[in-house]
Amino acid sequence: MRILQISSRFPYPPDDGGRIGVWNITRQFRELGNEVWLVTFAEKQTTQEHIRFLEQTVSRLTVLPPQRYSFWQYLISAVHPVPIHIRKRTTTGILQAAREIARQASDWDCIHVDGTGMIPMGLTIAQRAQKPVAVRMHNVEWVIWQRFARRFPRWHPARWYLLRQARLLRRWEQKLLSQVDLIIPITEPDRQRIAEEFGIQKPIVVVPAGVDPDYWTPLPPEEERRDGILIANFEWKPNIEGVEWFVQQVLPLLPPSYRFHIAGKESHRALRHLQHIPNLQIHGYVEDARQLYQRAQFTFVPLLSGGGIRIKILEAMAMELPVVTTSVGAEGIEAGEQDGVFRCDDPATFARTIQYFFEHPDRTAALGKAARQRVLERYTWRALVGTMLTAYRQYLIRRPDFVPSESREQR
Repeated sequence: MRILQISSRFPYPPDDGGRIGVWNITRQFRELGNEVWLVTFAEKQTTQEHIRFLEQTVSRLTVLPPQRYSFWQYLISAVHPVPIHIRKRTTTGILQAAREIARQASDWDCIHVDGTGMIPMGLTIAQRAQKPVAVRMHNVEWVIWQRFARRFPRWHPARWYLLRQARLLRRWEQKLLSQVDLIIPITEPDRQRIAEEFGIQKPIVVVPAGVDPDYWTPLPPEEERRDGILIANFEWKPNIEGVEWFVQQVLPLLPPSYRFHIAGKESHRALRHLQHIPNLQIHGYVEDARQLYQRAQFTFVPLLSGGGIRIKILEAMAMELPVVTTSVGAEGIEAGEQDGVFRCDDPATFARTIQYFFEHPDRTAALGKAARQRVLERYTWRALVGTMLTAYRQYLIRRPDFVPSESREQR
């Protein structure tokens, strides 16, 4: 199969949930025998070395200029009828690039779009090149905006702005999803929102995010596994909000002898106001998270808003760490307490679960092994992308009006 993949995130290096998902899908497309033309956008940290690496990974690579948005454009979005999440990705330059790509896409079989924001670009190419389109929904975007808005007081201007964006996004997501050929949400709740709330009649196949279990493999510990660990991207505000909730409402309920570690992109900057806490160590960005996971006894993920699947939870589970999180944090992960995943939505329950982990190390270790087993059964990238490709063959390639590239070349 020849797949034209469109992503707003430059997928390398895979150092946050969005990039990890795009990178592993691209890699598995190739390893499972498909050709991939990746269309993506440079970001501020993208280097020529990163571009050269991707060029060696995919069949063809198109890197478009970074998406930049000024303060005034954000200000205008307070009254504009199109949500900013869509406007940022439908500029004149982006749509012109889409038309140019369409002129070169006649020999590609289908279009894979990563995320709601890139659907307009995918549809522009599809309409000109006469190709079917599948969209992988990292999240149902309007739900994330709405959840985040409700964390603000009723009087706060940010609440008004975010709720307005959520309402606009809901209408636009419904409109855009009705025009694609196949929808791939990553959680069952998102499938229900799309099918029932939107009333979308198109094929919908749930394919969750995953991990590479060969990479995320625990080694025999050099020292006793202890302490709690959180690794996240702190460029994303819900992660900051969750840590502040943990520090203010959970930590005071726990003995001061319990130690916790936090690491991830921008953690030093975003959490500098918490560095004075004696039993909380902030490590900043780490190149190889496995080293920290290897020394930890469990992972804690205090997420109060957001959506989709937390890949960092799956990675921790693969490293044999049980998880204490919230219902939002565990959304889309088909695992229960017997699999080492504990959903705790109030501070007291969250604290009691952490105390259990510290006071019962043998049972905690057994829960960690059960967590890894669950990942092996349900959440490996190779199996998940294989499911995605099966859906492509069923719903896109076998359409009566579809002519595969091999047949075109033979004519």
